[in-house]
Amino acid sequence: MPPPLVGWMRLLRIIDPLSKYVMPIAKEQKKSNLRMALVLASVAAAFMIGFIAKMALLGH
Repeated sequence: MPPPLVGWMRLLRIIDPLSKYVMPIAKEQKKSNLRMALVLASVAAAFMIGFIAKMALLGH
């Protein structure tokens, strides 16, 4: 009998009902995912700040 599903594991089970077990994400993978998210957020913030600065300095 599979272990009970809790939290995000339950959501993954809804998305992929054929999987019997959902493997937890390794600590290194979580750290890597967080780093990637921060890099992508920084790039998005830089574009947004650049766009706002362009609008403010050069007009509409």
